[in-house]
Amino acid sequence: MLLTKNVLIKLNPKTIKWYWDYGYSGKTNELIEVKIEHLKPTSHYKVKCLCDNCGKNKKLPYKSYIKFIKNDNLYYCHKCSMIKKKNTCLKKYG
Repeated sequence: MLLTKNVLIKLNPKTIKWYWDYGYSGKTNELIEVKIEHLKPTSHYKVKCLCDNCGKNKKLPYKSYIKFIKNDNLYYCHKCSMIKKKNTCLKKYG
């Protein structure tokens, strides 16, 4: 589960159109506050998240968080990842 709700982004020529499409305004090299769900899926900005099993806090890049929750929308820390593997195998192979 994500704990971070907003993040400060420095606009650059590659990402400025992405944020303009979401209704944000700004110029190159300007800081704007962006909701987490509007970040690009390949963003390297660090976000705080909470393990859905044990409740451990962790800070990791947004793109990694997206990759971890891809299958079942649950985030598990490294320690609890075996539980997720077991559940995924049971779901896929029975």
